[in-house]
Amino acid sequence: MGEEGTRAGHIRQAARSGVAASECMKVLDRLPDETSADYVYRLLYYNILMLYMPPGSWIREGAIADQLGLSRTPVHAAMGFLRDRHLVDVAPQSATHVSKIDISELRQGCFMRAAIEPLVFKQVGASLTDDDRLHLTGLVERQREIATGGRSEDEYVELDAEFHRTVYVAAGKGFVWEFVRKACAPYDRVRSMGVLFGYERPAIEEHEELLHYLTFGGLTDEGLDSLVRTHLSHYVAYFDKLQADFPDYFTFGE
Repeated sequence: MGEEGTRAGHIRQAARSGVAASECMKVLDRLPDETSADYVYRLLYYNILMLYMPPGSWIREGAIADQLGLSRTPVHAAMGFLRDRHLVDVAPQSATHVSKIDISELRQGCFMRAAIEPLVFKQVGASLTDDDRLHLTGLVERQREIATGGRSEDEYVELDAEFHRTVYVAAGKGFVWEFVRKACAPYDRVRSMGVLFGYERPAIEEHEELLHYLTFGGLTDEGLDSLVRTHLSHYVAYFDKLQADFPDYFTFGE
């Protein structure tokens, strides 16, 4: 069974009877000078976002630590960060689970980004360097390869986030980006589900338009607002079907 089939199988198994997160975890290479806690957090965040660890899967800190060859201390610290982002549910004297996706938080996250992001694109202006534009162009080119079947869809999700992060940082809004990412974790998870399971086609047209705007301008404020908000709201078109196909993975303000 291929990687996508395995991941889909884990998601459906978690719906029926639960699945151990350590059994479906994709291990990433550790970065140079990365602390153990930062490494575990990045790895677990990636696995939750990319659905290797689906909603409802249960997490045993000891099993994760053993698989990574680490003590439980950095795993426990990473769990605290994930809990703060509402990505895991930690109950005393009970199993820790990957959290369900809260629909209310999803909608609020999309509202937040739709309100903030047009302002960031408008403000970046002259602060966008030639290196920034070169980096953004490279991201779009790599996304184009994915849209034509040349790269993995996991990478598409990461490239999408990197495109927007680059713009925030260039605008001097790196802290805002970190805050938005934390608050918008449910939104990110739904967008990932849409791309990874075929509800949404990987597409680059809007990133190309945004890159053209950043390079040459040419959009009115209203036009930019519309473009950014359209880009951020793709999930609306398939969310009802996604929720119907995976009802056990969603909750509403519990």
